[in-house]
Amino acid sequence: MLENLEILLSKSCFIDLNDQLENFISGCDEKFNIQPYMALYFLSLALSKPEQAETLADKLADAKTISCAKTALWIGSAWYLLKQPFKAIAYLKKSVELDANNGLAQARTGACYLILGEQQTAQPHLEKASQLLPNTGGVWLNLARAYLMQGQLEQATQALQTAAPLKDKDEATYLKSRVEVLLLQQDYNAAEVLARAGIANQVKRAHAILVLLLSASGQHDQARLELHQALDAEPNNDELLSLAVELANVSGRFYEAAHWLQQAIVRQPESSALWSQLALLSSKRFKDFDSRIAADKALQLSQKEGVEQRVLALCAQAHVLENEEQLEAAEQVYQQALQLIPTAPNALSGLGHLLMLLGRIDEAVTLFEQLCHVAPLQGWSQLINARKIPDQPEVIQRLETAAYQPSLEGPVRAHLLFTLAKVWEQKADYAQAWRCAEAANEASKKHLPYCPAEHRSQVEHEMAFFSATFMQSRQGYGDSSHVPVFILGMPRSGTTLVEQILGSHSQVFGAGELSQIPAAIHRLNLWEYKQGSQRSYPECLQDLGLAASKKEAQRLLAELQALAPDKARIVDKLPHNFEHIGFIKLLFPNAKIIHLKREPRDVAISNYFIDYAAKFGGMGFAYDQSWIGEQLVDHQRLMNHWHQVLPEQILEVDYDLLVEDVESWAHRIIDYLQLPWEETVLSFQKLERAVKTASSWQVRQPIYTSSKAKWKRYAEFLSPLEAALAVVPNPPEPLPLAKHDAGLFSDGMALLKQNNLRAAQLLFEQLLQANPNHAAAHHYLGACLQQQGKLKEALPLMNRSTELLIDHSSCSNTAWHSNAAVCHQDYARKLMEQGQLDVALSHLKQALQHQSKLSVKRMEQVKPAVSFDHADIENLLWQTLAALTAIDVHVFPQSGTLLGLIRDGHLLPFDKDLDVGLPEHEFPKAQALLLTSGWKREKTELPVVNPVPFRHIKTGIVLDLCLLRRVDTEHSVGGLWLNNIRNDWQRVTVFPNSCLALKQVITRYGKVWMLQNPEQWLTLFYGDWRTPNKQFNSIVSAKNMSGFSLLTYCYALTRTYLFWRAGLLEKASNLLEQIQFKLPEEKWLSEIKRAVDANNDSEK
Repeated sequence: MLENLEILLSKSCFIDLNDQLENFISGCDEKFNIQPYMALYFLSLALSKPEQAETLADKLADAKTISCAKTALWIGSAWYLLKQPFKAIAYLKKSVELDANNGLAQARTGACYLILGEQQTAQPHLEKASQLLPNTGGVWLNLARAYLMQGQLEQATQALQTAAPLKDKDEATYLKSRVEVLLLQQDYNAAEVLARAGIANQVKRAHAILVLLLSASGQHDQARLELHQALDAEPNNDELLSLAVELANVSGRFYEAAHWLQQAIVRQPESSALWSQLALLSSKRFKDFDSRIAADKALQLSQKEGVEQRVLALCAQAHVLENEEQLEAAEQVYQQALQLIPTAPNALSGLGHLLMLLGRIDEAVTLFEQLCHVAPLQGWSQLINARKIPDQPEVIQRLETAAYQPSLEGPVRAHLLFTLAKVWEQKADYAQAWRCAEAANEASKKHLPYCPAEHRSQVEHEMAFFSATFMQSRQGYGDSSHVPVFILGMPRSGTTLVEQILGSHSQVFGAGELSQIPAAIHRLNLWEYKQGSQRSYPECLQDLGLAASKKEAQRLLAELQALAPDKARIVDKLPHNFEHIGFIKLLFPNAKIIHLKREPRDVAISNYFIDYAAKFGGMGFAYDQSWIGEQLVDHQRLMNHWHQVLPEQILEVDYDLLVEDVESWAHRIIDYLQLPWEETVLSFQKLERAVKTASSWQVRQPIYTSSKAKWKRYAEFLSPLEAALAVVPNPPEPLPLAKHDAGLFSDGMALLKQNNLRAAQLLFEQLLQANPNHAAAHHYLGACLQQQGKLKEALPLMNRSTELLIDHSSCSNTAWHSNAAVCHQDYARKLMEQGQLDVALSHLKQALQHQSKLSVKRMEQVKPAVSFDHADIENLLWQTLAALTAIDVHVFPQSGTLLGLIRDGHLLPFDKDLDVGLPEHEFPKAQALLLTSGWKREKTELPVVNPVPFRHIKTGIVLDLCLLRRVDTEHSVGGLWLNNIRNDWQRVTVFPNSCLALKQVITRYGKVWMLQNPEQWLTLFYGDWRTPNKQFNSIVSAKNMSGFSLLTYCYALTRTYLFWRAGLLEKASNLLEQIQFKLPEEKWLSEIKRAVDANNDSEK
């Protein structure tokens, strides 16, 4: 039977095969050996239903107990297909042991070892497989890769030559391997020619191979360009999207990585792996997306996927918990992941890292030793970071080979070189250690955005701004609390050690490296940017008022005390806070500041040998000797400055003296904090807390002095550092105090909110005298004037504010454009009332241009309580006409109302109002009747005299009284008009009086007037009125107009603006289309219509 089942497997008849195996296994006697059938069933499910395959895992025999090579091969192959090579190897090795001449078993064993990075172990299996399966392209390609990963280029080339004529080889893998051979030979031009030929020949993944090649050869900008061009051509290529995420991460472009990752999620919203990636990225680097949401989504989706995806999601969840300081919960989640896959590399590494932070070094080392079996390079790197240096030369050689293996990172892998530098330093081979550290730093520098000139400029600004005069002028600022304590100094100067000592005191909480102060500065800069003040930190502190300083200090203090409400002192030990001591003292004048100093060259060496997680941020300086030297110089310049400005307010602690006499220094530090002495302070190594710095191992050890004068081991290499340390610029001149009072803007805003407009106006005017380009001051001064009715004076200020604010997507600019649009519209109405239509038109255009900068939510048009196709509305029309006729008013249906009655036999269902005409001199009588018959006079959108709208109180229907003015014995005019404007600006139609001849007809409500010849009137007014067009009821769209009057233009733009602002986007767009039909020369309307349609499309 087994042979028949194998035939089904070979034919991929999985449905039949699965059914037969399931029935056979379930019906077997307990004594029957079902393991071969179970193995075949496991393999069949791995090929057809991988999500179900792992449910059989508990029923599979242990590899050690299997005596059939084929059974072991089937199980091993299934685990291989399920992407669990570590489990696969145990079975595949057993298969090889039982039958060394099974080519497939040898090939898959070698492939698994390759996946795990065990290329040396993989090699003999793949060599054997190549003898047994000489015509199998995949075997030769894997063998070539094994040689490549060991740097054996000649053997790799021979294997690739053998694979070349084989038709079953994977062309993409073949191309990639050939390119990698040329890369290792440093023949970059030939490699690029080969990759581009692959693209031309449409080899799968050729674009990705070219990007990898360019990155591996150090051409990252070109790689990024090629990748983006490829994505433009194939935006839905998942591999290219994944590669874009990786490349952006390597280059420190985390927002770009998030962008591509979110694009990939749009393509595969149910992929838990992508959501896990986003959670990790957001948690580490990118705060615009909530990492908690992404991690929860990944965990939810992974329940429907395989165990590997669940482990990945659990690790993402644990990482987020760790960043949320929920360390116990994070540990439990990592343990859950390891219960699912005990050998999962990301879970072993993540939990080991967490245990290192918690000081549980031995437990972490055990995990890293397990990691070495499944991911050797990663495992050994972690062990070395835990100060477990390998004795085996072959391990060091493998690390060295891997470090010089080209990758997306470039020609070398910097993190492995940093690891090797630690190895050689521990082995006291300082020349080798330096070689590795220098290569690692040189490779890393290419990706870093750090600019030493910008940093020095910022230091100069701080020194010039925070003068003694400035600090004295801010007496009483901030909060007087003694709770905040700041330990600061250059990174690697001993800040973690001092925090550990202080944290051992019962009244002190060591909070670690908080981002409070940099975050507060960032908020200041963001605020100034949004307000368009043209200032940034520290100059913007000139405008920080007393009340604002107290509010900010109290907010920061509340955040601090939330960490440890019962502690008298809470320590922030962010080293680079030394740059912001002036700001700290502004907010917390009683804060204790402890500064660590250390021999500069020891600081330099210690930084140079570390690959920082924050290298794309504040630690970018640590990757170049000259940069480190300049930073050290600026650090000392700043500290000298702070001591001059804030005498006797900073405790200096010398690291070298501290490690020689901990007890004396501990007493001094505790006294400085005004706390009682506690002996526990001297047992600081026993303090149980997380230490999230490069010193997490070091602070758990007894005090040692071996790091003193460490720089002497590397003295021969330090010329660039020494040269940078020798250049000490003179201190800058202090900046003069601002002549205006602090807090003008915030005080002005407070007065504006209180509607104290005149007082607010004066403060904004003072601020603009001091800072003429302050965008927000322009805007809110305009708002003060607007609310005082001074629209003409307000508008230039509002327009200027939007010009000054560079970021057109900011919330401030959106609101400002909105306010300016309203102001222009209101002023336009005022001008129209005064008859200045030409000037009003200019402001209506500007109102729409400001409106075009806004994103408007589309609103569905509210349907009237009774629609125009309802008989009740027509009855209301005849009833009203009859009542007016009865008092001798010659009123009759016209415009859209007449059009519907004559052409369609009923009112137009899409009409917006009832239109009736009457002689102008009869209007008073008509108005008097309407006001006593359930109608009320309606406010007009324009200050027009004609027509006059009335709204029916009960139904909400609008009735337009369209007045007709007799101009001579032969003619009358009707339409849209204003008093006191030129005739050619009016929108009127001239009617022969004969066209207005009336006749009486009888309705159920009585006699009413109707035009004797309505067809003539409709032709005169509408032109081709017989062709249905829902736009005919609009004076804007009437087809017969010989010209488009200025008043019509103002009317049309006003209605467009009002529709748009109300979210009636389709109505606004339709109206603009009609205006464009009338005025094709007005090209600016196209831009406005695009903006309206863009709003409408985004809402759809």
